[in-house]
Parts: sequence; C-alpha cells; structure tokens
Amino acid sequence: GLAMTIGTSGKIHHTMHKQTLSPSQVIPPGGIIDMKSIWIVGLALFFLASPTFAQHIKRTPGRFDYYVLALSWQPAFCEFNSTTPECRSQNDSRYDATHLVLHGLWPNVRGDARHDYEYCGVAREIRDKDRSRNWCALPAPGLSEGLQKRLTPLMPGLQSCLERHEWFRHGVCSGLTADQYCEQATLLVEQMAKTK
Repeated sequence: GLAMTIGTSGKIHHTMHKQTLSPSQVIPPGGIIDMKSIWIVGLALFFLASPTFAQHIKRTPGRFDYYVLALSWQPAFCEFNSTTPECRSQNDSRYDATHLVLHGLWPNVRGDARHDYEYCGVAREIRDKDRSRNWCALPAPGLSEGLQKRLTPLMPGLQSCLERHEWFRHGVCSGLTADQYCEQATLLVEQMAKTK
C-alpha cells in the first residue's frame, strides 16, 4: 500500500511505501542470530509496549497533527482477499482495476508510535464490533447520496462496509462530520488520481 502524510492544512508533506520483508532480509547472512541480540530486541519491545513507558495519547477529536492518506492497489488486495464482496465483483473495466483506491484517511499525532489516536469517544460496543471486523453491523455514517456516489468507485471496500470501520476508528477523531471527513478523503483521492 501507499501512505501519504498530509498536514491539517491539506498540504502533502511526504510519501512512504510500506514493504514486506522476506526472511532473508530480516535474518543475517548465514542465518545465525545470537541470543544476546534476541534478548536486547525482546527487552526493547517489552519496554516500548509497556503502558508505563508508552506515551499517553489524548483522544480528543480534532486535536491531531497530520493525516495519513492510505491508498491501496485493489488487484493485489484481491489476490489475498478473493472472498470479499468487492473482490468477487472486481473486473478489468472497473476503476479500482487501474487506479489506487481509498483505504482510509487517518488523523495522527506526532509521537504516537503505537497509533493510539483512534476511536475518539466511540462506545465500547462499537469498538468491539469494529475490532471483530463485523463492519456491516456498525451504524452507517449517514453520508449524503451525492458523496456516496462519488466515493463508491474510489473506495471499493464500501461493499464490505469499510467506510463504517474507517469512520469509527479514524474519522471520528478528525473533528469533522462524517460527510465532511469522507468529502476530504474523496477530494484527496480524486486529486491523487489526476497526478501522473
């Protein structure tokens, strides 16, 4: 996937590509990892994950530093998720067969390495449904008909209720209404599609 950071003013600051590493890229030549290295890495991960050492992030809607625009290449996604509705219906003539599509727009706080700035004010019941990936059981964000129509080709995950997941996990933290938040994401994807 591709993730772009976008300042709250809408200016794109930088891009980054996520990459999966193969075992040969992680394990040193010869395949030998000494126990001392394992202990050091293990202790570091333990302390970084420990609530005592983790920075507490306040989940106040609208109080963030930048957005991450998360785009995906749908044909690759569908290679590993062929049973999802959006992948079962995919064909070569559809927009998502030839363009990057919207996964989400995530408000982020600098220093939040654990990505805790999410679910701002969302009830536990909703969070539990979301985390169980039962997204179509979540309440619909109530998008306007016109926006829903524009968003449909740009976010094929709508067929799996991805917009509900994205709204409750990330969008509520934007401080915007659902329509404003999805409009912002839609405009950014449309702008991205115009670049060569």
